[in-house]
Amino acid sequence: MINWKEEYKKLYKCLIAVTILIITALAMFIFTFTGVTKKLQDKDKKLTEQAIEIVDLKEIINERGEK
Repeated sequence: MINWKEEYKKLYKCLIAVTILIITALAMFIFTFTGVTKKLQDKDKKLTEQAIEIVDLKEIINERGEK
């Protein structure tokens, strides 16, 4: 006959293991996404600074051209 208590214990242990794996995977995804977001923000900041410098250089060139 099947010992249901033992089977439930095995199922419970398996459920706990799967839950831990899911939580670990979710944490890894969140940390990875956070890192990628930070890198994209840094890159966007650099591009914005470069765009501002280009606009400033264009203004300087236009001022010299007017003189």
